[in-house]
Amino acid sequence: MHSALMAIHITVRSYSSQESRLKLLWKHNVANNCKASAHNADVDISATLGESVRLPCQANDKITHIKHVTWYKDEGGSRKQIYSKRRDSMDEEIATAFQGRLVMGDHSRLKVSSTRLSDVGTYTCEVQGRARKKETSITLHLFAIPETPTITSGKVPVNVDAKPQPVLIGECTIKGSYPMSNLTWYKDSMELDNNVPDVKVDKKEVRESNGLYTISSKLHYQPTADDQDAKYHCDVVFLKNHGEFGRKKSSDISVEFIYAAENVALKIVSPSPQPIKEGDDVVLECSTEENADLDYTISWQKGGETNEHEGERLTLHSVTREDGVVYKCTTFDFLESVDGPSHEMTLQVNSIENLTVTPGGRVVKLYGDSLTLECDSSSSQTPVYIWTKDNNKVGEGMVLTLHSINYNQSGTYHCEVTVPSVPGLEKEVKVDVQVEGKPEVFVKKTKSSAKGVNFECMAKGYPTPKISWNVEQLPKEEKKSDFEVVSSLALPQKDAPAHVTCTASNKFGQSSQDSSVPSTEESSVGIIIVICIVAIIILLFLIGLTYWLWKKKRICDSDRDEPSKTPTSQGVNSGHTRLPGEERVPLNDTPRV
Repeated sequence: MHSALMAIHITVRSYSSQESRLKLLWKHNVANNCKASAHNADVDISATLGESVRLPCQANDKITHIKHVTWYKDEGGSRKQIYSKRRDSMDEEIATAFQGRLVMGDHSRLKVSSTRLSDVGTYTCEVQGRARKKETSITLHLFAIPETPTITSGKVPVNVDAKPQPVLIGECTIKGSYPMSNLTWYKDSMELDNNVPDVKVDKKEVRESNGLYTISSKLHYQPTADDQDAKYHCDVVFLKNHGEFGRKKSSDISVEFIYAAENVALKIVSPSPQPIKEGDDVVLECSTEENADLDYTISWQKGGETNEHEGERLTLHSVTREDGVVYKCTTFDFLESVDGPSHEMTLQVNSIENLTVTPGGRVVKLYGDSLTLECDSSSSQTPVYIWTKDNNKVGEGMVLTLHSINYNQSGTYHCEVTVPSVPGLEKEVKVDVQVEGKPEVFVKKTKSSAKGVNFECMAKGYPTPKISWNVEQLPKEEKKSDFEVVSSLALPQKDAPAHVTCTASNKFGQSSQDSSVPSTEESSVGIIIVICIVAIIILLFLIGLTYWLWKKKRICDSDRDEPSKTPTSQGVNSGHTRLPGEERVPLNDTPRV
């Protein structure tokens, strides 16, 4: 079938439109399917590859009291049973190739799910009644919609002043087509094929292992100066269903007209300012002092090997240490057909390599032991090592030593490596440290009253300790971390013992701590003492306030009763002080002698 399709495709090159070519391909495909069948099908069904399709059974409508329905598919000139079901039985017989994909519905219609290319062909529905049987046939056609065409430029610059010659404009590829699709080249809106002067189209058609077609085509064309702004593209026209067509278009490419140069300078455009670190996108620029009328192109070498990129700028994405090699740009003079000036430079990429911590992964140590962690790396510049835990700095340098480690030192340690001379260059490695050992226990009273007393016991250890109390009340436990447990205990005053004991245990042993429980009398005495102290403070305050008010009143009275010290013409002694009870005699009423 493949060879026949190719022959037909070549024959219809004289047609003026792609649709006409594909219509003939469609008729040819249907004719082949019909020849493969023992007789012409009653019904033609079309569907998209991979979707579900329902095959009608017209014989169902011609038989009453159906007892048995059987479906067949033509294979290699004979038909093979693919489905069978009796009306009086729930059992179904399904061929291996169709397992999980066949369901018979109303009117004996057969649903085929997840269609495959192997499903293409003629099917027969046989319906058995009481006295007779009837059958009808259906031909199934499948179509696969191809991917959007991909196009790549030939990247061959054109010298309009030289002798005209065809150049590779580009290559176009479409994948996933069935049946064969038609691929055509265009310059702007003009169709290009081998019948157009100065045009050569090489086409290759391959049927892949999945049965779908891949078509590739190369366009060779002799452009002129008038084609400097022309755009080239390819498109594919494909069959969708019974004479219906679809079309997909590639992106545009153009022919490059470039010129030679006399002097070349190579520099780093980005990042700026330098230095360069791993992960940066680096842009190199090869600048020229060119004469716009000359014809040149620029080629690149990386580490002594030719790079496919052409043009003034070379972009290196996410550079690594391996990108730190010699780069060279060279101009090519088309008029003289010789290499022009070139320039080279060595790119230095700063990086941090082989970052490790020893020991690594997960480290388990006993409580009280010492642990030494060593961080190492190789770097193009002098690195700085910082150790952190829980976002807090815990050390500097390559080595971190933990002496007499305790449970609080369990956790994840990060070795962060930076290079101060290269801003932004940093890496980190981590190690998990787990401290094991006998639990530590801490008990405290959190609340005390005449009604009762509350205690809290915190235990640290690994494996995670289990807490128990010496009382019958059920405690409330709250696990805070892998090595810390908190247990709360509320005791009514009337049932409280003289003291409580909290015990924490794990496989390394157990630890306990006691706490006394205040009695009811002690609680009452304490309350009375507090009340007395408050009463005394209030009494002292009132005594002080009374004394202060009395003192202030006496001072005011003394100032009001003091006589004037101004001398008089009658010779009254201004220094006389009025005794208590003595009447004040006005100056105007002084008695005469």
